Amino acid sequence: SEGFPLPQANELSALDWANLLPKSYSDYSEGCNNEIFRTMGSSIDETYINTMTTYHPSFSYEFNKTAKHLSKCIIIMNERCEDSNKILSHFIPWLGKVDICSEKINSSTLKAKDKTSLAANASQVILENNQIDELLYQFGQSLFEQQLKAAT
Repeated sequence: SEGFPLPQANELSALDWANLLPKSYSDYSEGCNNEIFRTMGSSIDETYINTMTTYHPSFSYEFNKTAKHLSKCIIIMNERCEDSNKILSHFIPWLGKVDICSEKINSSTLKAKDKTSLAANASQVILENNQIDELLYQFGQSLFEQQLKAAT
């Protein structure tokens, strides 16, 4: 942002991540945590979304409500594009031949030598701040497998 230039992700310590994530917002006032919950959940309160963890009193309610919404979706996974193509062709046949494997939208622009790993324990802190998304992602993976089974 204009007011506070953030360092590269690999320059942040675990403590930096713990302090920044629940309080960081984009120029559009969107938080940095829980993207699946933000998109598929029922709340538009960014503070609520950005700070949702398993310790929150509404966690179970929000998870179940969002999972129910997610269960009505066709799930595709970029890292499993061939299987995703099968799912799309089966559930949305009017799209014709679909090949998401050839699409490279939002590919990283960093060269391999520029990519470095996160500081020790930083990944764990990020995961702790995105617990609802991690569980929703796991649920989505299960849905993906069920849909793939139906498509093949």
